[in-house]
Amino acid sequence: MEEQNKPVEPIEEDATVVQEPEAASAEEPAPESEAEQGESPAKKALGACNRAGAFFASDRCNPLAAVDMLDDVIAWARRVFPVEMFDTIATSLVKYGHLGLIVAEAACVILGLTAAFKMNNWRLFPAGIGVALLLVILQYTASRFMDAGDRLLSNSPSRLGSDAFMDCLALLVEVLGISLFFTYWFVGGWGYFFVGLALWALCDAVAYIALHPSMVNIDVGGEVGAGEEAIGIMSLAIKTIVRLVPMAFGIGAILGSIALIAATLTMMRSGDPTAAISALRLITACVLLPFFSYILFAFYHLLIDLLRAILVLGQHSLEGDG
Repeated sequence: MEEQNKPVEPIEEDATVVQEPEAASAEEPAPESEAEQGESPAKKALGACNRAGAFFASDRCNPLAAVDMLDDVIAWARRVFPVEMFDTIATSLVKYGHLGLIVAEAACVILGLTAAFKMNNWRLFPAGIGVALLLVILQYTASRFMDAGDRLLSNSPSRLGSDAFMDCLALLVEVLGISLFFTYWFVGGWGYFFVGLALWALCDAVAYIALHPSMVNIDVGGEVGAGEEAIGIMSLAIKTIVRLVPMAFGIGAILGSIALIAATLTMMRSGDPTAAISALRLITACVLLPFFSYILFAFYHLLIDLLRAILVLGQHSLEGDG
C-alpha cells in the first residue's frame, strides 16, 4: 500500500526515448551497386557459355546422332531383308516368266490365225507359228545363259576394303528410287504411276545387292589397295546387272505375255497389229537379256582381269626394286 501512495515522478522532456529497431524487411533486398549491375549480363553470358561448353564436352553431346540412326536403319534393313528372300523372289519370277512365255507362244499362234482372218492373208498364220517356235528357241537360250551368268558370278570374286561404299550406295539408291517414284507420279499423273513404281523397284533391287555384297561375290574387309578397290567398284556395276537379269526376265516376260494377250483381243476386235508388235518386242528383249548380259559380263570382266594383272606386275616390280 505504501508503494501505491508514492507520488509519480514526472518524465523529463529532455529524456531520450529508446526505441526498438525495426526488423529489416526480407522482401526488399539491398540495392546493388552500379558496378554489380553493369557486370550482371556479362556474367550471365559467361555462365551460359560455360554451361554450353560443358554440355558439348560431356558424353551427352553426340554430333553423329543422325549418322548413328542411319547406321541402325541400314543394319535393320540388312536383317529384315536377307539374301534368301531375294533369291526366293528371283527364282519365283523366273519360273512365272517361263510360264508366261508358254502363254505367249500359244498367243502367237492365235494371233497369227486372227491376223490371217482379219487381213485376208493366210500367210500370216504360218508366220504366227514361226514366231511361236522362235520364242521356244529364245526361251531355251535364256534358260541356259541365265545359269551360265550365275556360274560366271561365282567364279569372279572381287574385294572391297570397307563396307562404307556399299552402305552409302544402298542409302543413296533407295532415296533416288523414292524420289523418282514421287516425281513421276506427281508430275506425270497416274499415267506415269507404274513407271515410277518400276523405277523404284529397280532401285530397291540395287540397294538390296548393296546391302549384301556376297550376292555378287564381293568380299568386304581386309587390307585392299586403292587399285584393287577401284577394280572392285568397276566389277560391282556389271555384277549387279547380271544379278538383276533373272528378275528383269521374269517381270518382262510376265508383262509382255499379258500385253500380247490384250493385243490379240484388240486384233480380234479392230484388226490393228500395232499393240501386238510392241508386246512381241518387249518379250524378245527380255528373253535375249540373259544372253547379252552374259556376253557383256565376259568381255567387261576380261578388261578387269587385265587391270588386275597390271596391278600385280606393278607390285612385283616395286618389290624387286626394293
